Amino acid sequence: MTLTWAFALMLSFGLRAWGAHHPDPFIIRPYLVFGLLFGPSIVLGFWLYFVGFRKVEL
Repeated sequence: MTLTWAFALMLSFGLRAWGAHHPDPFIIRPYLVFGLLFGPSIVLGFWLYFVGFRKVEL
């Protein structure tokens, strides 16, 4: 867990430094936002439907 917090802290400082050197507003495409927001849940839903609910044959 310490490694995760350390990575998050380094990423935060890196993004802050990047923002200081690039002060222009960050424009993001709406499709990317929707993909990042709904993509993991859609992939997990498909995986559960096709793999998770399969009967186990013995």
